[in-house]
Amino acid sequence: MGSWKRGMAPRFSGASRATVLEQVGVDERDWEADLPDETKGQPMDGTGERATRVCRFNEALAWRMRVVPLYSGQPNSSNHRNAIRGLASAERETGAPDRALELILPLLEDKEALDRINVLDTAAVIWISLGERTKAARYRGSGTASYRPATNITCNTPDYARVSSK
Repeated sequence: MGSWKRGMAPRFSGASRATVLEQVGVDERDWEADLPDETKGQPMDGTGERATRVCRFNEALAWRMRVVPLYSGQPNSSNHRNAIRGLASAERETGAPDRALELILPLLEDKEALDRINVLDTAAVIWISLGERTKAARYRGSGTASYRPATNITCNTPDYARVSSK
């Protein structure tokens, strides 16, 4: 298995947050540091995801900020869009929903993008965090959406990811 693919395995596993942290942590591994820039993005994005899973939101934000420049030469590519969406989520999770909104809204302009549903969901969650449920409902695709903010027991923070359309 290629070295960058080793970094993807923990990202897609269904392991618990504690297990992810114990097994792989959120620190850059030696082999990741040695990768050329064009292949660093995916393992780094996975590290940001792992940091989020273990409620280390500031570390997740730092990782997400490192990923975006790696794809800046590929605007509108799926990698660039995913990096921007991840950064927007990290900004929201660290208390900057206004910055998150500035990042996500331009991605909505491409109505043909294959990742559009993910971007719409991210935008809805950001609008919810800003207290704009009506605007969030617009991004969920129906005029009536049910928002059930819950407490994320693991992180002891509001979890706005539980958004569903009626």
